[in-house]
Amino acid sequence: MCNVPVGSRTSLTATLTTTQRQSSSDKPVNLFDTLVSNDAGEEVIGLAHETPVLLPRHSTFLLSDVTRLQPLLAGCSDGGYHCIVLDPPWENKSAKRGAKYPTLPSRRLLSIPIKQLLHQEGLVAMWITNRERHRRFVDQELFPAWGLQAIGEWAWIKVTNSGQLVSPLDVAHRRPYEVLILAQPKGTTASTSPPASDSGQDGQQPPPAAEQHVTSQVPQPQLEHGPNGAVGGPAPLPRHFCIFAVPGEHSRKPQLARLLRPYLPANARCLEMFARELTAHWTSWGNEALHFQQLHRFVLPASRL
Repeated sequence: MCNVPVGSRTSLTATLTTTQRQSSSDKPVNLFDTLVSNDAGEEVIGLAHETPVLLPRHSTFLLSDVTRLQPLLAGCSDGGYHCIVLDPPWENKSAKRGAKYPTLPSRRLLSIPIKQLLHQEGLVAMWITNRERHRRFVDQELFPAWGLQAIGEWAWIKVTNSGQLVSPLDVAHRRPYEVLILAQPKGTTASTSPPASDSGQDGQQPPPAAEQHVTSQVPQPQLEHGPNGAVGGPAPLPRHFCIFAVPGEHSRKPQLARLLRPYLPANARCLEMFARELTAHWTSWGNEALHFQQLHRFVLPASRL
């Protein structure tokens, strides 16, 4: 597996060979510019450029740069994605100086066809840095170009393993939080709930905190139920909410899939852009979508070793 800079298309001969249950009978598939899916109901071990990787059940990924999104667009004939999470590699002096990860000029984001990818009543959740110029760009250029309106703002509060802030709140150059902007297409009637401080008034429970471990149990907020006990629809999305989580390596964000699930339709189609890991039942796009899928990062049962 290779980590290539944004815009680069080297190592196009890399292939992926699935080896589910130690079987190598599957033919290699092209690793770049092709939608690759694990349609099985269990994880699959694969080889990506000679590196073992773990593919979650019912997961799909596309390795490409921002100029080659056609495979994603081809899959939008059924109305688009109900949820799109973006974690752009915003330009950052410290990232450039430390060469921790490749960055992307902000204006390159304007070329992403969000209008074509997003369902007409879909939800966009985008991570943004604390730099004011990035926020101005999103508010004044990016969201207008994508036809979006902001409907909420969540915050990831970074804490240590003991629950303390990683840095004081008043340290301007290293604030212990990052912002997640929530948006929907303009003209959409947003279904949002009051801030968490008011949630007790109408009986609506606040959403669960994000968890770093996929095995942890996450309580779900209450959903509205019909007379026969059927769920009436997604829960109202909180306009403001804080996620407390320990930072991961190389700007790795908290996992949002289960956190957002109560606020999406049943069987929602979900896409993560600029992804560096895969999620079950989601599509992941980026030129490093397999970065955190190396097999050595996971603990496997003895039957799979």
